[in-house]
This record gives sequence, C-alpha cells and structure tokens, in this order.
Amino acid sequence: MTSGAYKVLVYGYGNPGRQDDGVGVELAMIIEKECPNIQADYNYQLNVEDSLRIAEFDAVIFIDASLDAVEPFEFMKIQPSHDITFTTHSMLPNSVLSLCQELYGGCPDAFVLAVRGYEFDFAEGLSPRASRNFSKAYDFLKGLLLEPSEETLSHAAISKKI
Repeated sequence: MTSGAYKVLVYGYGNPGRQDDGVGVELAMIIEKECPNIQADYNYQLNVEDSLRIAEFDAVIFIDASLDAVEPFEFMKIQPSHDITFTTHSMLPNSVLSLCQELYGGCPDAFVLAVRGYEFDFAEGLSPRASRNFSKAYDFLKGLLLEPSEETLSHAAISKKI
C-alpha cells in the first residue's frame, strides 16, 4: 500500500449488448461520474494488459454479473491465483492479480462485487430484477467508497472462494 490516500480502482466488465451482462460496466460508469476520489475502468472482459493498470492501485473492485450470486449481490475478497488461466479473449480476476504479482512485484487488495443477473440474451438494458439488484449494489458500493480503506473493504467482504 502507498502512503497517503488509499487508491481504489473500480473495474466493471461485461457486455452491455447482452442485457444483465452489462451490469458491471454500467455500475463502473456511474461510480466514475459520481465519486471523484475513485478511478474507474470498464471493458467487455479482463485482459493481460489490465494487470499493469491494476498494479498502480492499493485496491481494486472487480464488478461483474453473476448467475450464481446470492441476491441482490455478493462482495468477496479474492487472492491471486497461482494458476494463471485465460483464453485468447479473457481472464479471471484472480489471474490478473497473479500477473500483477509476477510482473510488478505485488498486487492490490482485491474484491469482486458479483451482481445477480438473470437475462443474458442479445439486447440492451438490464432486466427489471437485475435493475433492482443494480440499485442495491450501487448504494452498497457508494457507501464503501466514501472513505475507502483496506479495513472498510475487508470488513464488508464475505468469505467465499471464487
């Protein structure tokens, strides 16, 4: 961790053209506009290159839609994966963290905000149920980001391996 302010990156990923899959991108975009002390990034998926940007922060919160999350969302602390897994198109958050460690000598505190989604067909806009979960996740996240710290984020996280 660096001295001074606790630097947090909110990273949303998913495909806004596949209904609820866009929840991570939409949430990160709103946080970017409404929380000037927080940096945000968003993309369709995580990539190898993201490890460089993520390594610059004290903490990263990955946001994605999930079919398996408990409603309305789950907030979990994650660790780097010793098995770096990726396809030619995407990586898991744990694998990005592992690259941060291997390439840059450390990685930030890391969390996943998994927002429960239901509809993943080719269409824009969140389903009504995912919209309700989105609102609850937004309120939760905005509260955490008012004065972010490792203690605050870790205290809010549930223990769950992903």
